[in-house]
Order: sequence, then structure tokens, then C-alpha cells
Amino acid sequence: MNIRVLIIEFEYLLCIIISTSAVIICVLIGSIHTYWFHQPHKINRKMGHRLGGVEAGMLYLSLTLFGSFHARLDDHPIASFDCVKTRALLAYLADQPGQVHWRSMLAGFLWPERSETSALSNLRHALTILRHLLRNSEATPPFLLIDRETVAFNLNSCCHIDTCEFLKLLQNNLEVRNPGNVHIEYLEKAILLYKGNFLENFVVDDCPDFEEWILARREYYNSQILETLYKLTEMCLDMGQYKKGETYARMQIKLAPWKEEAYQQLMKALAFQGRRSEALMQFFSCRNYLSREFGVDPSQESQRLFQLIRTENFVNRTVCES
Repeated sequence: MNIRVLIIEFEYLLCIIISTSAVIICVLIGSIHTYWFHQPHKINRKMGHRLGGVEAGMLYLSLTLFGSFHARLDDHPIASFDCVKTRALLAYLADQPGQVHWRSMLAGFLWPERSETSALSNLRHALTILRHLLRNSEATPPFLLIDRETVAFNLNSCCHIDTCEFLKLLQNNLEVRNPGNVHIEYLEKAILLYKGNFLENFVVDDCPDFEEWILARREYYNSQILETLYKLTEMCLDMGQYKKGETYARMQIKLAPWKEEAYQQLMKALAFQGRRSEALMQFFSCRNYLSREFGVDPSQESQRLFQLIRTENFVNRTVCES
């Protein structure tokens, strides 16, 4: 009888232990669930999940070369460059991602007044500063690829360089198969990246080769932006988006007031909107500028367009803004 009682008591005690354990397990599971879902940033950072297209925990570099030079790492400005030539080195490398440069060439390019030994020493110092500022050893993959002989900006690093993105958008526009709004979308995104002349007001003393490089790149990008604006204006005029076409024509004239084709496009955009007097005034503005700066008259094409608008033979079209 006593053994039977002991067995019953043992079974009762065992049930209590099992029930208590179940409660404890449920509490633990609930705590883990709460921690998991209420602190996702910590978990994702450890696991390396991608958030918003950039892997959590990865360093992200943004460089602005259109207009004034700006550099940001993880959305924090980098302002502690030790000298202008360190910024110049970063800008030069970043505008040519993937391009491998010999150390000896970079040293002579940025420190032409120094001996080869001194110039290479300055380059080593500048690269050390850049490694530190960009936290290059922590970046995956690193922004700069550096060895004993060469230096390159890593094409596959996690970065945004406005000039490279600009050219990529222009290339995407060339590759798109279907004309129309898709073309305009790529070109308009490219235009938004253009904040001013390439490395505007960026001056490096005693560095003529670098200055020549800036001028050459500035001329190249300006020609690209003007060509893009001209294409955009033509597309807008063809699609009946005259107000937008007017905007892009005015942007061309602001950048290149000698560009007669831009005045013609602006005259058409204004005339299509029924703003005939304003269209005629643009002809006089063009004529005055060409006469003052070059001592020439507008082309026969501009004069014919002027006559068509003046005599009201230029057909008004329905304004169709998207």
C-alpha cells in the first residue's frame, strides 16, 4: 500500500515538474521572439542581411565631383583631408574606377616639383591618410586597391560617384530598345546629377598636369550634358511637352549662351505654347550675344524660324504635359 502511495506521489510530482518546465520554455521562447523582432538592426548587422540595397554593416562611400567636391562615408561628411592633393588624388582615382595607376605616375602627376623619392614619399603619406579616412581596411570590398606598385579605385566597392553614375545613365539610354518615356527617364536622372562644372573651384598649386586633366574632363562632361539637354529638349518638343522643353532649352543657354540651336529650340517651345512675343525676343537675345561676342549674325535657319513666328505661320500645337 505504501509503495502504491509513493508511486502516485511521484507521478504527481513529475507532472508538476513537466508543467513548470513547459511554462519556463514558453517564457524563454517569448523573450527570444521579442528580442528578435524588436532589435532587427542588431541581428541584421550581425547576419549581414541587405537593407535598402546596401548590406548592413557595410561602409558606403558617396563622392560628388560635379560642382564642389564632397565626400561622405556612411552619410557623414569627410572634411579632415590633410591637404588639397589628398583630395585631388581621391578625385582622380574615383573618376576612373577600375583603372590601375602606377605609383610612379601618380607621384609625378601630383608632385612634379619634387624629386622622385620625395614625390613617392608624399604619395605614400596621402594613401595612408585616405586609407584612414575611408576606413579602407574595414570596407568589404575595400574602396582602394593598393599594392607596392599600383593604386586603383575599386569598381566593385560599395560607393556612389556622381560622374560615373551620370555616364552609366547615358549608356543605359543608348541601350534601351523602346523609345519614348524610358529614354527621357534615363536622361532626366542624368541631368539631376549635374550640380555644376566638374570639380568647380578646385585649385591645386604647382600641379599643371592635374589642372590640364580637370579642364579636359570638365570640357568632356560639359559636352555630354549639353548633348543630353539637346536630346531631352527635342524629345519633349516631339512629345508635346513644351513647358518641359522650354526648361531644358533654357538650361542649355545658361551653360552655353553661344549655342544657337538651343535658342531655336526655346523659340519653338515658346511658340508652341502661344507665347509668340517671348519667342521673338529669344531671337534678339541670340542675335545680340553672337554680335557682341563673335561679330556674326544668326544663321539662316534661325532667321527663317524668326520670320515664321513673326508672321504667325508657325502652327500652334496642343500643349500636352505629362
